[in-house]
Amino acid sequence: MTASASAAGRRLAHLGLEREDPGLEYLHRLVHRHQVRVPFETLTKLIDYEPGLRRGDFMPAFDGCLDRIVTRGGGGLCWTLARGFHALLADLGFDASLMLMEPGHCCVRVELPEGPHDADVGDAAPIFRAYPLFESFTLETSTGDRRGRAAAPRGPLRCRSVALSRGGRSPPPLLLGGSLRVGRMSGVAFPPTALPMR
Repeated sequence: MTASASAAGRRLAHLGLEREDPGLEYLHRLVHRHQVRVPFETLTKLIDYEPGLRRGDFMPAFDGCLDRIVTRGGGGLCWTLARGFHALLADLGFDASLMLMEPGHCCVRVELPEGPHDADVGDAAPIFRAYPLFESFTLETSTGDRRGRAAAPRGPLRCRSVALSRGGRSPPPLLLGGSLRVGRMSGVAFPPTALPMR
């Protein structure tokens, strides 16, 4: 079993789900179970601050995040949660990519036969299912309030693969506030509005 398959198995067990073929209904179940089992919280960000300051890299290690979620009930903010959910979806065979939404929110875009969907597991106000991109929708909450997201006229930005680790690689492009720029990630933290892409 590869490390990737092992991580997917641990995450699926934590969510209380089995491996299935990729599809919209399965994606809805994955998003819902993730929202129920993995909290959106800021405490881990505070815990990770001092070690990140010493390392010069504020993105916690992937394995450490997974261990914190599975063994201690931890969670995180959108950047941490989206990264783990993206890895899970990719391991399950979904065509998934990280997506940066203004003003710096990170979520997962999933390509399906029904069209592209937003699988957002890192929102303080969880949605509990995937929603189609490029279509407006409205949600009714338990208090009767309504909230919705309108489809972007040109669509959200997309990246195929994201390198969030340190190293002396050639300069990866950075997505900054909706534009593509080139930058270097040789052991320094990138700004919270930047998403490195390959």
